[in-house]
Amino acid sequence: VALNVLFTVDTEFYPIKKHWRTGNIAADIRRDIYGDTQRGSFGITYQLEMFARYGIKAVFFLEGLHASCGRVGMSHLNELVQLIYSYGQEIQLHVHPEWVPFLSGTPVEDRGYLLTYYSEDEQYRLIEIAANNLVKAGAKPAIAFRGGDYGANQNTLRALTRAGFRYDSSYNFPYLKTTCAIDCEPLWQAARIEPGIWEVPISCFEDRRGHFRHCQVCACSAPEIINSIRQAVQRSWQTYVIVSHSFEMLGNRKPERTGRPRWQVIKRFESECEWLASNRSVAITSHFSDLDLCNTGTVSPLSGRMRDRVLRNFEQVADRITLRLNISCLSSCFSRPRGVV
Repeated sequence: VALNVLFTVDTEFYPIKKHWRTGNIAADIRRDIYGDTQRGSFGITYQLEMFARYGIKAVFFLEGLHASCGRVGMSHLNELVQLIYSYGQEIQLHVHPEWVPFLSGTPVEDRGYLLTYYSEDEQYRLIEIAANNLVKAGAKPAIAFRGGDYGANQNTLRALTRAGFRYDSSYNFPYLKTTCAIDCEPLWQAARIEPGIWEVPISCFEDRRGHFRHCQVCACSAPEIINSIRQAVQRSWQTYVIVSHSFEMLGNRKPERTGRPRWQVIKRFESECEWLASNRSVAITSHFSDLDLCNTGTVSPLSGRMRDRVLRNFEQVADRITLRLNISCLSSCFSRPRGVV
């Protein structure tokens, strides 16, 4: 049985500019959703095109709470739903409580930026509002969920069950005791830890003794991701979850600075897509609607290789220096990603 690889993209934007209300957050959307830079756009349209080129199924966790903010409205969400569906990809629900202070009618008192700060009933209400917004925008009813900043706990799982969800994908082992508060034994594979809902954890691996790194495009080298997928295949795992973001390929996202492409991250992304396209007989990219899970019992964590970690550290240093100095010479140490003209 082939491994189900869930290539997930958290699709979100924030009001980080001081006067965002004046332009109805248009600049933030162009930056964080569409990835506009002076060198091209590297947001979800670019990512959708790369997924289409390589025949990759992807899941877009689309933030739905923002549409209930009167200064934003439904139009942007409508456009996003239509764009993602035009490429045949899946939409599931993402919620960032940062929007709570700006919601019309203040349905829930603002308690902070994580869902875990809210009661079960309050979480249920926020999830219901956001899920209904997706449907109003033309999306199919969501069956999978991810909390913003991986913020989820047992109250979240109970609220999701009440709301009719089948899957949660908020569990991120390296983020336990920080933003993720799901209380269970270390979870490496999909399991039912709350009646009625499956937890499908974000994959991670032990990159050095006692330290775990989650499988995010901008956080791992392509060989680290590929090696850990190979291990999951060898161990007959059911699921492997990659996390990315709509703004993953951008650096300098601060309002006072001009966004720039992160060429190293772009190249990683394309390398991973190419590998998945060439190995679909053993690792098939899937949507949540494709899954047919069963409890598999205890499994051991994945492990990394030193040479892959060294490569990643070198890439990260080159990336940071390039962005800070606003130069492109370090990027020339690596070939330009194939998808970029």
